[in-house]
Amino acid sequence: MTNAVLAGSISSKRAMNMWSDIIVAPFSRAFTDDDPRYSSVRVGPSSANPVTSVKPPVTKDQLGEDRRERQPMYPHEFARLMACDAISIDARRLYALATYLYLWPQELYALRWTDVDWEAREVRIRRKLDVRSGEEKSGTKSDAGVREVPIHENLMPLLKAMYEERASDDERIISLIGSARLFERLADQTRRHVKLAGIDRVELVVGSEDLMPFDFRSWRTTGCSWHAMLGTDSWLLAKWAGHKSPETTWSHYAKEGPDALKLHGKPFPALPQDLLEAAPDSGGVLAFWPGSLNNFKSLQCEGRDLNPHGVTR
Repeated sequence: MTNAVLAGSISSKRAMNMWSDIIVAPFSRAFTDDDPRYSSVRVGPSSANPVTSVKPPVTKDQLGEDRRERQPMYPHEFARLMACDAISIDARRLYALATYLYLWPQELYALRWTDVDWEAREVRIRRKLDVRSGEEKSGTKSDAGVREVPIHENLMPLLKAMYEERASDDERIISLIGSARLFERLADQTRRHVKLAGIDRVELVVGSEDLMPFDFRSWRTTGCSWHAMLGTDSWLLAKWAGHKSPETTWSHYAKEGPDALKLHGKPFPALPQDLLEAAPDSGGVLAFWPGSLNNFKSLQCEGRDLNPHGVTR
């Protein structure tokens, strides 16, 4: 179906509808966790569903994204989103981790507390997670191999708070709860939260001919770009980001230079106090799943009295 979309034989919307009707729906019914609605057609548990690790056909948005670059969120915008209590604590914690550690999502989701070296103040990147199948695999996302990423001083309080909530040292720092294709749904939720926080910069929310609208992968772009704003050594940044060459880091991720500090605020700001307190719904682990924006329709953060750095007064 992807070849048909690329050749222009069918539209990307038609391909996705066919994928859903012919592949996803039948297999989801055949492989369920004892759902009584599909007992007559059940073949096995949802974990045995063979299509969860199969990529869907390329979409129109993805075709456009291939030609556009990701862009970072400015520090003052990030502080505004972190201060927006209409967004759940779990979601804001996830975004903070994704930004301050600037890992690929597959590496971030695979992190365990045993990967945190408190004495060295760094996180060891040793594995990745297939977000469609849930299978954990050794090795990192890139060819650069295993690496260590320093823990920023303003991320340390959050990590310590989350560590106190853990059930065991071996559990994952982030527990992904949801169905297959959670990875794609996280991008949609990220964009909804950006709008919910009242961040209305057109390029960030809508994108442009050259720039993609902000999505979950953009948190990695944000963290790398903030290091560029601080003037971090290019070889160090490439090492921390998992690239063999600084050219890759600077061409794809480092979007701002030191001159942006005066315009956009200080990178890696201190996190709000509510993120450092016990989250009653976390169950001892940062658990995240794409929820519905319907719960937040009456809550808006753009009307808050915020100073230029995004801190609630």
